[in-house]
This record gives sequence, C-alpha cells and structure tokens, in this order.
Amino acid sequence: MAPTTRRNSALLRKIATLQLKLSPLVPLPSGPPHPNFPKTLMAFHLLTEDELDSIAHYYHQSTPGPWSHHYPANMNWDKDFLARPAPPSASASSPRRRSRRLSQQEQEFLTDLMRTVEDLQNPGVPSTEGEGSGKNPYDGLSEKDRVRIKRRKIGKFIGLVGMETPAEEIAGRVQASYDRVLEGRRQETARAEEVMLRRTKMDSKSSSKDAAREGVLTQLANHQTDPDLCDFTITCGPQAWPVHRLVLCLHSPVLAKWCKGAFAEVRTHRVDLSDQEDPACVEGLIHYLYRLGYKDPARGALRYHVQMCVLADKYDIPPLKQLAVARFREVAEKEYAGAAFAEAAAEAFEVAGATAEICEVVAGLAVKHRLLAPSNEGGSAFRGVAKGCPELLMAVLGRMQEEADRDVRKEGPELQEEMCYECPDCGWCIDEDSIKRGMMAHPVDRAESSTRLENGARRRAR
Repeated sequence: MAPTTRRNSALLRKIATLQLKLSPLVPLPSGPPHPNFPKTLMAFHLLTEDELDSIAHYYHQSTPGPWSHHYPANMNWDKDFLARPAPPSASASSPRRRSRRLSQQEQEFLTDLMRTVEDLQNPGVPSTEGEGSGKNPYDGLSEKDRVRIKRRKIGKFIGLVGMETPAEEIAGRVQASYDRVLEGRRQETARAEEVMLRRTKMDSKSSSKDAAREGVLTQLANHQTDPDLCDFTITCGPQAWPVHRLVLCLHSPVLAKWCKGAFAEVRTHRVDLSDQEDPACVEGLIHYLYRLGYKDPARGALRYHVQMCVLADKYDIPPLKQLAVARFREVAEKEYAGAAFAEAAAEAFEVAGATAEICEVVAGLAVKHRLLAPSNEGGSAFRGVAKGCPELLMAVLGRMQEEADRDVRKEGPELQEEMCYECPDCGWCIDEDSIKRGMMAHPVDRAESSTRLENGARRRAR
C-alpha cells in the first residue's frame, strides 16, 4: 500500500469496508451457491447486469416459483420495470461510438467505487433537483439507474444493510405505473376513435352506395315504358310490357337468349308467354327486373310466392328465388293454420325440385306447430293435403326424426334405466335404491313397499 494511501484514513476505511467477506447463500431446496455469488463487498459492487440478472433467476426471484417466498428476504423483482430496452440496430451505432461509451462507463465506475460506502447509506436513485418539473426519473430508467436498483435488490436479498427501497422510488414507480395506465387508455381511446372513424366512413360509403343504387333503380323504372328506349316486348294474354334487352341480359342468361342467337324472338324483338306463365307472375317478374322487388297480391300471397319461386328457378334468377322464399316464410309464419298454407304447400311439393327451400320451410313449420297432430284443430286442412301428398308427409316425418335425433344428442349418452315403484293409486314414484335405504315418503309401511316393488316395478328412463 502506498504511503499516501496509508496516511488517508478515510480511504483506508473505504478499502477495509470493500474487503468485508460475504457469506454465501444456497438456493432452495438445495444446491451450491451461484457461481458468481460475491465473496466480498468489492466483488458485490463489481457484478455486471448480466450477473445480477443471473443471480435473481438462480434464487427464484425474477422467475417466480414455489420457492420464491421461502427465502429470508424477497427481491420483489419487477420484470417490466427492470427490463432492458430493445438493443439498437447495427446501423444506429458505429464502432467508434461503442468504444467511446465504454470509456464513459469505466470513468463512472471509478467514480462510484470511490463513493461506495456513502452509496450504501443512500443506494436509491437520487431525486432530481427539478422535481416539480413533472419529469419522473423512474419512467424509462437509464442503464446506470437500472443496474443500481438491481444491485440494491440483490444486496437486500443477501442481507446487506442500507439496501431498503427509498420512498421516492416507490412513489416514482407508482407514478410510472399510473402513467403507463393513462398512456394505455389514451392509446385505447385513440384506437376506438379510429375504429369509429372507419365505421363512419364505411357507413357513409354504404349510404352513398345505397343512394346511388336507389337513384339508378328509380331512373331505370322511370324509363321502363319509354318508347324511344325500349327495344323488346313481353306479352302474356291481353297484356304487354315494353322492356330493354340490356336489362334482360343483366338479370338472366335464359332471358338473354331472347335477345341474341338464332331464336325467332331475336328477329321479332317480342316474346309471348301466354301459354306458359300467369300474367300476374309475369308482371311481378317485370317489376323485379326494374325495381329488384315485386308487390304482394291482394289475396293468395302464399301461392303467389310459390309461383314466383318456380318462375325464378325456370329463368335462372337466384336473387328473385331467394326473395320469393323469404316472402313465403314471412307470410307462412303468420298463416300456417289456414287453408291457404295447405294449398301453397301442396303446390310447392308438386314441383319440389324448383321449390326445395320452400318445402323445407313448410316441413319446419309443420313440425314446430304440430300440424299433423289430430288434436290440433288448426292443422285439419294441412292434414287433409298431407293425406294425398306422400312427398309432403315424408318431408314432415323426416324433419320430426331430425328434431328427435337432435334432442337425443343434447341429452348426451344413452339414457340409463333403473327399477322404480309407482303407486297405482296416486302416481307417487320412488326408485329402488331409495326404498333399500329406507327413504320412504309415502304413507305405506316398508313391508308393503317391498311387495309392491316386486309387483309394480317398471322400467323408466332417468
């Protein structure tokens, strides 16, 4: 030791303090101490951040486990608070910059080493002078502050004095957590506002599209009977409807055959459907071509929807078919108990290939409202039609079987069977196990109950 050092009593005390030996700490449940466990106070202050993290993990503090709280002290290691920042990209730092930063760390280490004993009494991060400026020193720790806090936690864990958590650090961490929550809520609010803005834009676009669609349909309907623009005529009986070949081609490939090809309609620009269709259905078809909808008749709406479904299937217009099925379902759910529903069902099953969706609606309503039950007075007309239509009857029975299978699947495994006794006088019932245990609730003696169990036993599903 140099003479100058021997004459400096303060420095001698610091060196003596740094030479104090530390007792090793074994991990739980058993095992040797950590390889980097400091043997002296000097070695403790020389621990790197990697070694501090490794010690915290070795003693179940940074990675909680069943032994974390069985040590004499606990580090309360906050991984989010003490996490290292993401490493910078290779392009963000140069070799010259890295070398300069290492020299600064060496200089800071030498300065801290000379003040080791003083730091033991105040190991926390010192508060800034401008505390009222609103800057929280614990919101985004520097590398030096983060290592100092980790070192203090390790020191408190191994029993060093002066390693208590400063009150300002607790307040700073609480404030940092509060700031993170506020920032999270701010970001969540911003995302919600962005979503609402997108929805508003989408709604405005949708409303704009709807308005444009309505405008086009309105103008198309207004020019439906314009003699200067119409170039095709559809007749049915005494009625005739001027139409546009472009509209026919847009809706249906079948109708497009009237406008191009080698058919007579291409030359005459006219087609007569008197022998094929009902004039009311043809009028509904023309109305749909120009307005994407059709009007309900004053009477016989169910049969009319069935006929429109057949017409849509014949001319290959799927949207019209979907509309007819939806209209039929809407009316049938209100008028299923009348004769009109039975007549429409019979007509639908006569051409089941074209009206398969309507047939499913009929079968579903028949099962739902038990129209085949003799006790159902509202289903008398439906039962009369079903007697002369095997296809309708089979469709309803098939739907009933599907409903029964679905109920069985809901019940789970096969129903268990057990012996039980049912009183022939009052219908009171008790199972065999309850009788054997003496759990009687009926006013008969146990001898009679045993006899009745043998005579009146039956099988039932539980």
